[in-house]
Amino acid sequence: QLLEDVRALSSDAMEGRKFGTPGGAKARAYVVRRFTEVGLKPFFGASFEQPVSQKRGEQTVEGANVVGVVHGKSNPERFLVVTAHYDHLGVKEGKTYNGADDNASGVATLLQMAAHFSRQQPANSIVFAALDAEEGSGFAGSRTLVKSLLDARRNVALNVNLDMVSHSDRGELYASGLYHYPSLKPVVERVAARAPVKLLTGHDRPEQGTNDWT
Repeated sequence: QLLEDVRALSSDAMEGRKFGTPGGAKARAYVVRRFTEVGLKPFFGASFEQPVSQKRGEQTVEGANVVGVVHGKSNPERFLVVTAHYDHLGVKEGKTYNGADDNASGVATLLQMAAHFSRQQPANSIVFAALDAEEGSGFAGSRTLVKSLLDARRNVALNVNLDMVSHSDRGELYASGLYHYPSLKPVVERVAARAPVKLLTGHDRPEQGTNDWT
C-alpha cells in the first residue's frame, strides 16, 4: 500500500501536484480518501481540509492542507504532529515533475504511520497533516497549520516532518534537529541502534545555510 500511494501521487494524472492547480486538487482528494480509509478523524471541524491561500500579485491562489487526528487514550489533549507536504512543482514547459521522492514518499510514510496508530491507539493524540503550498509558495501550508495550533493553544510536544524519505543508495536516513533539541538525542540513539536503515543525525546547524534542513 505504501508503494501504491507513492505511485498514485506521483503519476502523470496528478500533473505534478502544484499548489492551486487541478493536479493539486486531485492529489488532495486522494489524500482525503486515504485518511478516511486508514481511520483518521478530521482535526479542524467536520472536514479534513484546512483552507490555505497565498497572494501572488493581484491574484489569490487557493489550496488546502489535509489534517486528521488519532486521539490519545491517556493524554488526549497532548499532541504529537506528523507532517509531510503533498504538493510538488507541477508542469513546466510541457514536462511533468512527478515528485515521487519529493514528497510523495513522505506522504505515503505518513499514511502508513496513521494506519498503524489508528489500529494501536497511542497514549498521546497524534495529528497527521499533509501540507499544501511548500514548493515555491513560502511554506504557506505549514504556516497556516502552525498558526491554527497556536491560536487554539494546543499543547504540542513535538513535530516530526517527513521529506524525501524514499531514496538512498546507501540505505541512510537523516533525523535532523538534535542541534536544536539535544534532549531528543537519547531517543534517536535508541531507535538508531535497532533501525533497519542507517539512521544519521546532522544537517541542522544554522551555519550550514541551506544544508540546515530544519
